[in-house]
Amino acid sequence: NVTLVSAEVEKAVADVTLPEGVKISFSGENEMIMEAIEQLALMLMKYAEMKGYDVTKTKELDELADVANVSDWATNAVKWAAANGVISGKPGAEGSDEMNIDPKGEASRAECAAMLRTFMVNIAKAN
Repeated sequence: NVTLVSAEVEKAVADVTLPEGVKISFSGENEMIMEAIEQLALMLMKYAEMKGYDVTKTKELDELADVANVSDWATNAVKWAAANGVISGKPGAEGSDEMNIDPKGEASRAECAAMLRTFMVNIAKAN
């Protein structure tokens, strides 16, 4: 339970003196995850490598309007995740037909859960 763990950590750091300008905040289970798409893609690819799964299949991301925003360190992992159906993009601005990956945006727990589920079905189960 994220809330229980957060409460324990909050107690543990209550007396810590932080440098000026640094703060610790706890939001619980509804916390949005920053840069989640590219971070989770990399974590899943590294996990797949560790398990000995094939991670050579990749896909160019030309159909995603904001592909240039993917960090260099995450590019291969994002291409791998797209090729394996773990990510497919999400709608762009209202009234636009473009799809985005939003690699540096926030992701909900539901979006992360969908990526994990797809990984389990498309990759882990297949191996």
